[in-house]
Amino acid sequence: MAIDVGTIEATLGLNTVGFAKGAADANKAISGLTKTIGSNITTIGNKVKNLGDTTSRIGRGIAIAVAPAALGFGLVTKLAADQVGSVEQATLALRAYEKDAGKVDDVLSDLLRFARSDLGVLFNRKDLFGAAQGLKIMGANTEDVAGFTKIMARSVGLGLNTFDELGRVIGRVGSTGRLTGLDFDLLTKSGFVLDDSLRNTDITFGELFKKLDKGIPADALAGQADTIAGVGIRIGTAFRTIGESILGVDKDTGRFIKGGAGDQLVTFFKELPAILADPEIQQAFKDIGKV
Repeated sequence: MAIDVGTIEATLGLNTVGFAKGAADANKAISGLTKTIGSNITTIGNKVKNLGDTTSRIGRGIAIAVAPAALGFGLVTKLAADQVGSVEQATLALRAYEKDAGKVDDVLSDLLRFARSDLGVLFNRKDLFGAAQGLKIMGANTEDVAGFTKIMARSVGLGLNTFDELGRVIGRVGSTGRLTGLDFDLLTKSGFVLDDSLRNTDITFGELFKKLDKGIPADALAGQADTIAGVGIRIGTAFRTIGESILGVDKDTGRFIKGGAGDQLVTFFKELPAILADPEIQQAFKDIGKV
């Protein structure tokens, strides 16, 4: 942390002028201080530079020592905070179409349990929440959303389609009330075994999912937790669980527990803009800028 000698001299010179203005014998004070500074500035500069170098070495040593712990703490808390954020976003999205907060909470809690299960271990929570939101927009009853999402997940988990692509097909059926030949073929290519008599027929949203439910067995995703991908995600989940315990996250709702560390942090961030808007705080920052 080497400090430029010229910078020190300029700073001390300004302080000298400021001091001398209040003195009765200004010329004498300035002359004396300038002479003292002139004779010692090189020595002072070298000492400060050496101190800065030493501090930098110490700082680097401390950083190396604490970096793993800091990175680990940051990782696990970020994983936990990301989940809380995704739950909050999904809650807002679903409540735009379902005003009963209890029903929304039930859907998200159900999907969180599914994501932690052996059948749902490979699924990103945001993808599950996004699929649930899409189904609700399509007109699915809130109490059916979680179950329908899990049915779609069977095809996605087998690697035969994505939630987005399936959502487009299902959305067309839901909006028209008809399963066209094209959409029938897309669903069969997605792994759903459907009777050919359904091609180009009228069908309701609920009836379609009854057929899809039978089209891929409920245990089709069994064994995913034991795959390499499944084991890797389990490790990530373990880290996130540590973060949840640190921040205080309710495992059933995926939200911060009232009064926990995460909740207190959010409260602080909410109050921070008002704190920074305080005239005394702003003046303090201005004063720092003058140093």
